[in-house]
Amino acid sequence: MEDYNEEEMHDEPTPEEIAEIFDYMIEMGYITVVGLTPEGLPLYRFSPEVLAIPEFYEIHEQITNDILFNIWNKGFIEMNPVDEDGNWNISLNQNSEDHDKAKSELDESEYSLFMQIYDDLKSDKGYN
Repeated sequence: MEDYNEEEMHDEPTPEEIAEIFDYMIEMGYITVVGLTPEGLPLYRFSPEVLAIPEFYEIHEQITNDILFNIWNKGFIEMNPVDEDGNWNISLNQNSEDHDKAKSELDESEYSLFMQIYDDLKSDKGYN
């Protein structure tokens, strides 16, 4: 049996490997590019078929909720429960307009989701 270096088995994927995975997912129709961040990085949306897989949906929802909580906790959005189902109302605040501060204080995943929320709220709710 071939010996494996335990550290190598737990290494994070390289940017090239991640790019290959995303290219494959786009090619198969699992995700689509829906826009770009101000830095030109793609924003993705998962297909309904992928989101219909319970395990995938649960993991994706947990990761997204964790990132959303971090953005709120760092003061770049406001969140308040608004209905009996526990759905959250997300709104912008004064810190939301300071994109340089957001870029320096949020990690890449947080900043990407924050900018998507910012753009969506600005276009959907007529924020000025």
